[in-house]
Amino acid sequence: MSFEIIQGDLFDLSHNFNALAQGVNTKGKMGAGIAVPFRTKWPLMYEDYKNLCTAYTDILPGLLHTWDNPNWNSEDPIEVIYNLFTQDYPGMNGDYELLAKSSLLLRMEAEARGFERVGLPWIGCGIAGLERHNVAHFFDRILGPSKVEFVLVEQ
Repeated sequence: MSFEIIQGDLFDLSHNFNALAQGVNTKGKMGAGIAVPFRTKWPLMYEDYKNLCTAYTDILPGLLHTWDNPNWNSEDPIEVIYNLFTQDYPGMNGDYELLAKSSLLLRMEAEARGFERVGLPWIGCGIAGLERHNVAHFFDRILGPSKVEFVLVEQ
């Protein structure tokens, strides 16, 4: 399908996303930016992510944490949350190489599941300090040639 950019609310259920993705650090922190609503809406995802970070911090950069939503139903139609390990530490230290690696894993995982639509924010462009034009280039190159429609939602 494709990679596209739209205006709106990432968490708006009318987008019909099968999954959502966000960038995370390897230290188990989701205390700012878009991570806060992810943490608030899916506290079980946050606990799973935090436990993974505690156990495997040294091998997580560039990888992908896949969380299957046990409450997936018509009221919470998001089947999976993808956490892309795009930075080692919280703060302004996003890494384009880690973004590229984890984005490729995202594409492969979403395709393997047969998803139609995955929503994502400007991963790494807020607190992590990455530039939007560079992130758009990576997403277009890595997520664009896919059977899955990856939708970047500008809030």
